[in-house]
Amino acid sequence: MSASTAKALDAGAIVEASRLTAGRLALLASLAALGALATNIMLPAFPPIARDLGVHPRDLALTLGVFFVVFACGQVFVGPFA
Repeated sequence: MSASTAKALDAGAIVEASRLTAGRLALLASLAALGALATNIMLPAFPPIARDLGVHPRDLALTLGVFFVVFACGQVFVGPFA
């Protein structure tokens, strides 16, 4: 096999590996929706959680802020692997 044939095969493998499949699309959509889903689940539960823990809902809102900071940092660190 010649060098040019080997390079063409390697290029074909790279294109095949980077192709967007249905599974990869579903994974990316799930990851994109995770932040919105988490906040939509958590926000309506704030008053009962605050009541059960005996804290003010404003203090409990710090958990949401921490979630967003950690989620953003995760995007920064994991993003280059995509």
